[in-house]
Amino acid sequence: MIKATLPLPLFRFLVVGGGATCLNYSVYLTLYHVLGVHYEFAFASGFITGIAFGYLFNRKWTFQVTSNKHSKDLWRYICVYVLSFGIGLAVLKIAVQLMTIDPSLANFFSICLTTCINYTGIRVLVFRQ
Repeated sequence: MIKATLPLPLFRFLVVGGGATCLNYSVYLTLYHVLGVHYEFAFASGFITGIAFGYLFNRKWTFQVTSNKHSKDLWRYICVYVLSFGIGLAVLKIAVQLMTIDPSLANFFSICLTTCINYTGIRVLVFRQ
C-alpha cells in the first residue's frame, strides 16, 4: 500500500490534504449551487474552510504538535499557503500561456509542485520537524 512506502508524516499530510480538498469543494458547491452565492465568495469560503481544517488536523495528527503557540503557527501556515498559491498560479500561467500546455495537465503539474512546497514549508517552517 501507499502507507507502507511513504514516511508516516507525509502519508498523514496527504490524507489531511485530501480531506481539506473535499471539504473546500463541498463548501464551494453548497454555497454556489445550492444557496446561489456568487462563485468568487463561494471559492474564498471553501478555500478558507479547507485551510482551517488542514491547519487543525496537520497540527494535531500529522505533525503531533503539543504546544499552545497557535498564533505564530497559524500565521506561518497561512504564509506558506499564500506563497504556494502564488507559485502554483505562476507555474499554471507559464505552462498554459507560454508553453501551450493544456490547462488541466498544467494544473496537475502545479498541484504536484505546490503539494511538495506545502509539505516542506509546513514541516520545516510551521511545525518545525
